[in-house]
Amino acid sequence: MNQKNLKIKKTLQGKPAKKVMDFFSAGFSDYIAARVLLNEALLIQGTVLASTALEKYIKGIMAINGNESHGHLKKAHWISLKNYSQELYNRCNIEFLELCQKSYRLRYLDELPDGFNLVIGQIEFLAELDKTVQNFESIVAPQDRTRTYEHTKNSNDKRLFLNNLVLDGPKSLGAAAGFQHVCEIRIVKGNLIEMQYESNKPPARIGFMREALTTLDGQTFSTAFEYFHRQQA
Repeated sequence: MNQKNLKIKKTLQGKPAKKVMDFFSAGFSDYIAARVLLNEALLIQGTVLASTALEKYIKGIMAINGNESHGHLKKAHWISLKNYSQELYNRCNIEFLELCQKSYRLRYLDELPDGFNLVIGQIEFLAELDKTVQNFESIVAPQDRTRTYEHTKNSNDKRLFLNNLVLDGPKSLGAAAGFQHVCEIRIVKGNLIEMQYESNKPPARIGFMREALTTLDGQTFSTAFEYFHRQQA
């Protein structure tokens, strides 16, 4: 699934270039780590690192125009993309960024409020993460020194290519068969309800901010995807 690069490249020099590239390099490291974790079905850990990756990329983009915004990924960060390019902002899936922002809170399970919930679908999350990172990487013109993203891509690094629809990378056996791992979390009366399963069906509820483990009585729950029952050997 090749997508066209943005037509808003900018060549950087000197200290501004170093600051931008430092953010991009740090963001890319978190992105690769997130991909490895997501591909290993460690979905909570992977989404937390995806959140920090996008935070650093956006801070790098802000630095191009000499701007900055401290703190973890938040609405002010992705709104700031409009200041760089409306086209770049329009390419972002805001619900996905909201999910990444929300997922960062999973670092502090004991602080989650009653009713907190989220759904992480492995392959759909990877697809949107890959698309977003490629969009961010494509706005900076090539430098004399190859950026880490380009070097990793040119090296055909499996960590970048596995289940990467944007780069037409190879699929894992599960993904090739139409399956993805799913994790759903909901806080009910102070208790953490978590369900991890596999699904080869489309979601019952659309959008990255879909409700997880919906319930009427706090006893029985409905999943966002139809889960697959493996037959016992």
